[in-house]
Amino acid sequence: FRPTDSLTYVDKLCLFENRCYVSDCIDLKGRGIMQIFRFQPLVMETQNVISCQTREDSVFIVNLTDSPRRIDSLQFVDQSGGRISIIDPPGSINGTARTIPPRDSIRFRTRYTPADPTRDRADRAYIRFRDESRAEWQVQLIATSVAPKLFVSQNTAFGTVEVGDRKTMQMIVENTSSLPVRVDSLTISPGFRIVSTSRAVPLTLAPRDSIRVEVEFAPDAARAFAGALTAHSSEPCAIIGSGPLSGRGIIVKLESALSLVNFGYVRPCECIDRTIELLNGSLKFDMAVERVWIDSAGVPGGKPQFFSWKSKYSPTGAVPYTVPPGERDTVVLTFCPRTPADSTLMECRAALHIKASGSQWSNTLETFLVGKRSLTFRPRPTSVQFPYGVVDVTSPQILSVVLKIPDFRLNPSQDRVVVDSVTFFPDERIFTVTAPTTWPQTIDPGDSLVVQIRQRPRAPRDYRTRMKFWFSTPCVGWDTTVLVRGGGFAQTRGLQFSFDALRPLPDTFRMISCDTLNVPLYSSIKIDASVVDIKMRVDFDSTQLRLLDITSTLTGNECVSQTGGVKFRPSLSFAASPYGGQAVTMKNFCGIDSTQPFAVLRFVTTNNNRANSKLTIDSINFDTEDVILYKLIATGDRGTIVALKSEIAISQPVAFDSVRILECAERTLTVVNTGDVPNAVTELLDLPEYTTLVGSVPPLGDSVRAGDSVVVTLRFCPRREQYFQSAPRVVSGYPCDVRDTTDAGGWGYAPELDVALLPTSQFFVPATFAGAIGDTIDVPVMLDKDISATYNGVEYFLNGLNFDLAVTYAPRALKYIGLVSAAEPANTTVTDSLGRIDIAVRGADTLRSGPLATLRFVVAVPDSVNSSIEVTSGGYTSDSLQFLDIVPRSGASPVSVAGRCNISVVKFAPTGRPRIQIAPQPAADMATVSFRMQETVPVFLDVVDSRGMNVRTVLDGSVTLSGGEYSVRFDTADLPSGMYVLRISAGVFVSSVPFVVAK
Repeated sequence: FRPTDSLTYVDKLCLFENRCYVSDCIDLKGRGIMQIFRFQPLVMETQNVISCQTREDSVFIVNLTDSPRRIDSLQFVDQSGGRISIIDPPGSINGTARTIPPRDSIRFRTRYTPADPTRDRADRAYIRFRDESRAEWQVQLIATSVAPKLFVSQNTAFGTVEVGDRKTMQMIVENTSSLPVRVDSLTISPGFRIVSTSRAVPLTLAPRDSIRVEVEFAPDAARAFAGALTAHSSEPCAIIGSGPLSGRGIIVKLESALSLVNFGYVRPCECIDRTIELLNGSLKFDMAVERVWIDSAGVPGGKPQFFSWKSKYSPTGAVPYTVPPGERDTVVLTFCPRTPADSTLMECRAALHIKASGSQWSNTLETFLVGKRSLTFRPRPTSVQFPYGVVDVTSPQILSVVLKIPDFRLNPSQDRVVVDSVTFFPDERIFTVTAPTTWPQTIDPGDSLVVQIRQRPRAPRDYRTRMKFWFSTPCVGWDTTVLVRGGGFAQTRGLQFSFDALRPLPDTFRMISCDTLNVPLYSSIKIDASVVDIKMRVDFDSTQLRLLDITSTLTGNECVSQTGGVKFRPSLSFAASPYGGQAVTMKNFCGIDSTQPFAVLRFVTTNNNRANSKLTIDSINFDTEDVILYKLIATGDRGTIVALKSEIAISQPVAFDSVRILECAERTLTVVNTGDVPNAVTELLDLPEYTTLVGSVPPLGDSVRAGDSVVVTLRFCPRREQYFQSAPRVVSGYPCDVRDTTDAGGWGYAPELDVALLPTSQFFVPATFAGAIGDTIDVPVMLDKDISATYNGVEYFLNGLNFDLAVTYAPRALKYIGLVSAAEPANTTVTDSLGRIDIAVRGADTLRSGPLATLRFVVAVPDSVNSSIEVTSGGYTSDSLQFLDIVPRSGASPVSVAGRCNISVVKFAPTGRPRIQIAPQPAADMATVSFRMQETVPVFLDVVDSRGMNVRTVLDGSVTLSGGEYSVRFDTADLPSGMYVLRISAGVFVSSVPFVVAK
C-alpha cells in the first residue's frame, strides 16, 4: 500500500481457481496520512505534450515538520526510454542526499521530449529516496504526448479508364488527432489530378475536422498507374498523410472480325455483296474512319478496280466518318467482275485497308478480298487481225469468232446464254458482222455460236476496236473480250502547214508585250475530203508565252459526208501536251485550201514580259468520219516570237524643300523610256496638295523613243504651314498602260514675326502712368509694327486676323471704366473682371503699328503707391491665308498714385474676419482656444466664472502677436464644473465665448 494523498482507499483482491471455477475476494482498505513529507503535486502529470515539442515541469518535496529532514539514496528511475529527464538539479541525482529545512521544500525540474510523431505516448518515471527512519518514498512522474495525425482515404481504386477519358472520385483528408493541424498543401502522383477541394488549401483543421478532395484520374497511356494523394503539414509538426491511388489506362481500338472475305464465283453481268463488322468497343469515344481504300499492294495479280465499298455510317462511301461509342459499323463490299472472258483473268484479288483513329491511337486494318469471275461463255480467238486493205473496198477475207460455254470448272452454273446483238466499240464504221444475220442467238451448254466479220477501210490508217457482245440471259450485260484490228492503205500525198507559204526562211513575229499576237496557219494544198480531222502539236516556251485561243473562219461551215450525207459541225479545242506545248484537235473540218489560213493562233505574254520563244508546228495526223482516198503526209513549220516591252522609269524623287507661304518653288521630274519601243507619257497622277504641272518637254502625249526621256516641270505653292507629301504616278498610255511611282514632298512654312504690345502713351517707349486719387487716366495699348510681309517688293497684310489680349493691373490702384477707342472697333470685344481686361479681336484686316486700343481707368486708393499695368497676347490665327507665324511679346509700364486729402495708401489685413472659439465642449481636463486677429498687438486671454470673477489668465499681454490665426491650450483640471466665459482683447478685437467644464 503506497498512498499518494491523505485519503481512504478501498479495493478488493480477488482470487480465481480456473479448474473448478472457484473465486474468492478479500476486501482491502487503507488510509493515507501526511505527517513528514508531501509532494507538490502529489503526482506530477505532464499532459498532452505535442510529439515534436518539449515541455518542462517541476515537482516539490515538502517538509511538513518543524525540524530539518534529511533524505538520501536518491534515485531517478526512468521507464520512458530517456524521454523524461531531470534538468535541475543538473547532473545525476542517483546516490545523492539532500536536507530539507523545516516547513520548506526542494524542487526537481523535469523535461519531457516525446520525439515520436507516429503515435500518442504515456511514459512514467520515479524519484525514489529514503528518510532518516530508512522508510522508502517515491515521487511519481507521468507524461503523455499527443501526435498530430492526418488521415487520407485509403486504397482509392479508379478501376479501368480509357486513355483520353477521365474519372473522378472523392477522398477525405481528416485530422484524426486532438490537436488543430494546418494543411499546407496537397500533392498527387502523375496520372492523377486534384480537381477541387471543399475548402481552400492551406487551412487549419480542427480535431476530427476534414475536407473533401475531388481527384481525377486521366490516364495518358495504356498501363497501370499507382500513386498517392499526400497532405503536407508544418504546424504544429512537420507531418504528412498519404492515401494510395490506383488505376489502369486502356486503349480500345476499332476491331474487325474478318481478315479474309471470299466472294466465290460471280457472273460478269452481276455483282455480289459481302459484309464485315467494325466494332467500336469504347464506351466513351467516337472512332474516326479516316480513310478506306482498296488496292493491290502486296497482292500478286491484284485487281482492285472490281471491288467497291459502302457502310452503314457512310452510305455513299465518303470519308472520314465516325462510329459512335458502343456501336457497330457494317461495311458492305461489292464485287463486280468485269474482266475479259479469259480463264487466266478469272481470279480477282485485292486488299481492303481501313485507316482509323480514336482516343490516343491510330491503326490500319487489312482484309484480303478474293473472288472469281464465272465464264458465262468464252470467245475464241480473243484477237482478230485483218490484213491491210484498199480504202473504200470491202476485204475479201472473212474472219470468225466462236462463242462457247466452258465446262463446270470455269462455269459452275452452266446457264444458257442468249446473245442479242454484236456491235463494235468504238464504232469506226469499218468492221461489220456478216453472220449470223438474225438476232438474238441462243447458246446451250455444249453448243457454240460462230460470228463472221469483214472490214471496209475509210482512210489509209490503222483501226483498232473491240467486239461488244450484248446478252440478256442468264443476266443482262455485255462482253468486250475480242480485240479486232485492221487497216487501210492508199496513195500518199504530201503537204505542209506553214505560217507563210511565200517565205522560205523561218518567220519572226514581233509583238508588244501587252498586245495579242495573231499567227496564221496555212495549208500548202487543198485537202479534198468532205470531212477531215486534224491533230497537231503547237510547241513554244510556256514560261514566256501563253496560247490564248485558236480561231478559224471554217468553224462556221456545215460539212456533209460524201458517203451517207451526214452533216457535221466543225469544232476546235486544245489542251496541254505531255511532250510540251499544246495539243490541238480540229474535228470535222472541211473546205481547207491554200488561199486562206485555216486557223489563227493567238498568243499573249505570261506577265506583260519580254519574250524570245521558238514556235513549232509538228506531230500532224489526219482522220475522217468519211472517206479519204489518199494518205496525207504533212510537215510543220518553225518560227520565232519576239515580244518587246514598253516601260518607263522615274529617275529620282522630287524634293521641294522648304517654301514660304505666298511663294512658289519649281522642280523637274525626269521620266526615262527604259523599254524597247517608243511610248508616250500621257498622265501625271496623285501630285501633292498645292502642286501643279507647269509643262513638259516634249509635251505630254508625244512619242518618246526608247532611251529618251520626258522632263516634267512641277510647281509647289503652299498655302498653309505643313509638310505635304504624296506618291505621284506617271502613266504611259501608249502603246501599253505602264506606270511608275516616286516620292514628292515639300514643307510649306510661315516666317516668324515678332510682335510686341506695350501699354504706353509714347510710341514705343515705356512711360509711367501717374495720377492722384480720384483722377481719370487713359492707357493706350500700342502695337510695335505692321502685321505684314513684303514679297517681291509688294507688301501683304495678314487679313482675317484673330487674337486675344489680356491687360492686367492692380485692382486696388485702378478701376476700369471703359474702352475709349479701338483700331478695329467693329472687330473688338472687351470683357473685364477685377484686375483683368480681356480683349478679343476677330477678323481684323490691315493692322498697322500704333494704338490698338485705349482703356480708361479711375485712380483708386491703393495698398501701394507703385504698381504696374501689363499687356499679354496670344492665339494668333487667320481666317485667310496665314503666311506669318506671329510670336507675341508682352510689355508692362509702371503706375504711380499720388495721395489726396492726406490719404496715400490703405493697409489691408492679410487674414479674414476676427473670431474666437473653444473646444472641446464641454471640457474636462484640457481645453484649446483658437482665435484669429488682424493687428499686431499684445493679446489678453482671461477665464471668467459665472460670478464675473477672473479665475484663470491664459495670456497676460506680455506677448505681442502679429495678425493671423493661433491656438492656445490651457488646463481646466482644477476648475470646478460649471459655466465659464473666455474673454479676448487684441487691439480693436474684443470678444468672448462661453464654455462648460464638466467632470
